[in-house]
Amino acid sequence: FLLLVLLLQRRLLSSSQTEHGLLPYSNNLLLNPSFAGFNRSTSVWSNLIFFSHSPLNINYSFSVTYDTWLEKTKTGTAFYFYQGLKGKLNLVHTGAGFTLNRPIEIQNGKVIPSINLSYLVYSKQWLVYFLDNVLDLEKDTNGNSVYQQPGDGFMLYKEMIPRLGLLWDSPILTAGVSGSRYHIFEQDSLMPRAHIVLHATKKMKGR
Repeated sequence: FLLLVLLLQRRLLSSSQTEHGLLPYSNNLLLNPSFAGFNRSTSVWSNLIFFSHSPLNINYSFSVTYDTWLEKTKTGTAFYFYQGLKGKLNLVHTGAGFTLNRPIEIQNGKVIPSINLSYLVYSKQWLVYFLDNVLDLEKDTNGNSVYQQPGDGFMLYKEMIPRLGLLWDSPILTAGVSGSRYHIFEQDSLMPRAHIVLHATKKMKGR
């Protein structure tokens, strides 16, 4: 079994890559939406990752996916749930997504084009918002309220992520590509970004 994953992430002004950013791709659906209902199967997958850049700021990422094959329509479908926290920014995101694909038989293999759409909502971490806005414990020297990051608001911005996938499956090789574009609403200071994932798996006889 050979798996090669190449992750390319492009930002308008800068680019970065971290080790924990690659871990969710152990879930095929996050690697490529064309895997939904792959080989006419049904699966449920969940993942929880904790990571930190300092002992005082803990981040986590949680996701659940469910995919199945619909024989009546000959399509693969999937549903996604996302939840996570950026501790340094007190920023929480919650979202959901949906995937649809339809395999096309070609000689000894098949091509599977797919489309995925996810929608995320970002807000201030609930406990921090309660301490800042409800209990109002912290004041400056003039008696004004002091708010922790990212400010006094609760709902911050929304993000829509369309993604396209293409998968080639044959008796000796499975390879594909997926691309995403992140559209951010109600937050002009954040730059839009995109990423592309390429992957290939060589199959071994009897497996």
